[in-house]
Amino acid sequence: MVRTHAESPRARCADERPTYFRRNPAQWEALEHCVLPWLVAERSPTVARPLRIWSAGCATGEEAFDLALTAHRVVGSADLAAVAILATDRCPDAITKARRGRYSHAACRGTTLEYRRQLFLRSQPPVSRAPACFTAGPDDREHEVDRRLASLVRFEVLDLEDQAMLERVRGLDLLLCRNVFDEVPRLERAVLWRRLRRCVRRGGYLVLGESERRCVDDSVATLQWRDAVVYRAL
Repeated sequence: MVRTHAESPRARCADERPTYFRRNPAQWEALEHCVLPWLVAERSPTVARPLRIWSAGCATGEEAFDLALTAHRVVGSADLAAVAILATDRCPDAITKARRGRYSHAACRGTTLEYRRQLFLRSQPPVSRAPACFTAGPDDREHEVDRRLASLVRFEVLDLEDQAMLERVRGLDLLLCRNVFDEVPRLERAVLWRRLRRCVRRGGYLVLGESERRCVDDSVATLQWRDAVVYRAL
């Protein structure tokens, strides 16, 4: 869907956005029980292309791997090739960490044991310079994402202000962009919203954060499922 590009001045960052698995659980419930099943049901059996999903501003990858597991739960193991997830962030260090697919126990706060069993391959002691006499406790271990799920995600460095690159992202079935606009000057948010909206095909879905929801216009319909609000492109 998009290639990596040369690092821009804005890409020099130390990503400080709060990020952890299953952030905003109501949205994940809506994705698993409504949005993704709707998208799967709409697919024609004669269309070979996969569902195209983009996690914009993915930080260190938790959201992207949440998407991979949620898609797996919906489509099943036999049809994982029908899902393609692009995950991008402007911070190269964040993308490097995301590609490793290893996370601390703190990143999993709020997830159930069963969820972690489905998401992770195994737990490992973290890389540490501590003396060997100190052993890792249960809260210090690293969790490695299951390789089958990791294979669904392609991580790339992308600054959302790079208009030329955004023009190459089209025909999305689902876009997640949650609180990325917090980092965008207010006067530029409406323009960026319109560019991102054009990336989603008619009938595709958008899951947004609070800062993005302030830019929503009449190019989308608002849908509510329990405590979650999602949007459908018109």
